[in-house]
Amino acid sequence: MINRYICTFLLTIAFCHAHEKKDSSQTRSKLIHVGFGVFSLKSDLSREYKIFTPGYIVAIRYFKKKWINGSLNFNYFRVISENYESNWNEFSAFTPANFVKTEVFSGEYTLVLNLIKTSKHNFFLAQGLGIAYFQPYDSERKRLIDKPNTRNRGEDFNNISFTLPTFLGYQFLLNKQCGFSGQIKWLRQQSDYFDNLSQLSLKKVKDNVLSIQFSFSYLFNNQYEEIPLDEYRRVYRNKKKYRISLK
Repeated sequence: MINRYICTFLLTIAFCHAHEKKDSSQTRSKLIHVGFGVFSLKSDLSREYKIFTPGYIVAIRYFKKKWINGSLNFNYFRVISENYESNWNEFSAFTPANFVKTEVFSGEYTLVLNLIKTSKHNFFLAQGLGIAYFQPYDSERKRLIDKPNTRNRGEDFNNISFTLPTFLGYQFLLNKQCGFSGQIKWLRQQSDYFDNLSQLSLKKVKDNVLSIQFSFSYLFNNQYEEIPLDEYRRVYRNKKKYRISLK
């Protein structure tokens, strides 16, 4: 049901994004984000966001339009799940791992809705669609996907998952090009195996990764100036970037 609402939200923003008029006074801009964050996994093994580990983020956000823009994001991080109490079926012949460290690389494309946008301040809400590759390891750095005795009989999983990430953030530009931003993100992965545990759990908890991210931002402007056609050769010789006007 929630995924249905998310899909409706994405389609609505995409429609508005496609039909929003471009501001001719604005230049084409790309905002590059490079930064770090802390990540935590809530799962069948760890039922609360309580263990936070560092990770890295890189993003390219487009600034063509005023209210809705696209963003391409990449994340690399590790999350830890641990629970030494018995929260699974003790009568099973299989025993889940008590400690799991999961390595994750994810990427997604998001549509960013600017709730408040000024020349320096920007509060935004974003929803995306992406994919994540994850690899759970035990305390001895051995891949748990290769240990079927840590899951139920015949229980296998694919370590590639679709994601529906949700963001809430704030961005501040110090000057015309540099700034910083912070955001809260829920990865909302569709796989229940980030902790290598699903069927043996007595109390089901849907896996989700929460992150708090901070990044440095740099704004690239691809600026164009309209000139008459008869000035093209002179401009070309000076190796400047212009948009040619045929008026």
